[in-house]
Amino acid sequence: MSYSIEGDAGKVKIVSGEKEIQVTAAYDCEEFFIDFFLDGNALYSDWYESMEEPVSEMMTYTKEIAVRYLNYPVRVKSVGWWVFKRPVIEYQVNNEWRNVFDGSI
Repeated sequence: MSYSIEGDAGKVKIVSGEKEIQVTAAYDCEEFFIDFFLDGNALYSDWYESMEEPVSEMMTYTKEIAVRYLNYPVRVKSVGWWVFKRPVIEYQVNNEWRNVFDGSI
């Protein structure tokens, strides 16, 4: 794991085997940008923000995302219909695919 400061944001990079996750947190607006890599290639990117949640809750949520991505099989799946299709990143647990950003392990 590494941490760096880039302007008005902090970046955490965690690597496990062929998987890597980078979380960039902008200090002034409490936004979290998260990038997922597999075998050195960009796999998926997204972001979320803290509305009025305490920082400790956001850190716990971010840790749960990282644990799900780094420790379980993952895939990027297209959902939606026609021009409204969008990718989602999922992890597999107990033979069931779930969104990396939702739920608990």
